[in-house]
Amino acid sequence: LYIGLNHSVIATQQTSIPIIDLDKSKQWEDIISTLKPDTYFDWIMVDPSIDEAKFAVRIHGESMWPQFQANTILIISPDTEAKNRDFVIAYI
Repeated sequence: LYIGLNHSVIATQQTSIPIIDLDKSKQWEDIISTLKPDTYFDWIMVDPSIDEAKFAVRIHGESMWPQFQANTILIISPDTEAKNRDFVIAYI
């Protein structure tokens, strides 16, 4: 259920994606290929229309404040081309 200022939406279907550690996100393909819902317990439900979403990360601490507060969950779509003003995960 999403309740906005002017409307609400009830999702009838959902998809699960894993929440992985931000510092392990560089190896996301290897990590998520081995995860199974019965052995890994940190998942988030997303709308199936977000078909490019592969995984999520949880922000720990205040390193990304004020844009993202601690415990914010970010949905990551690594196959989507970044556009101006998008947030990205960059490895330096």
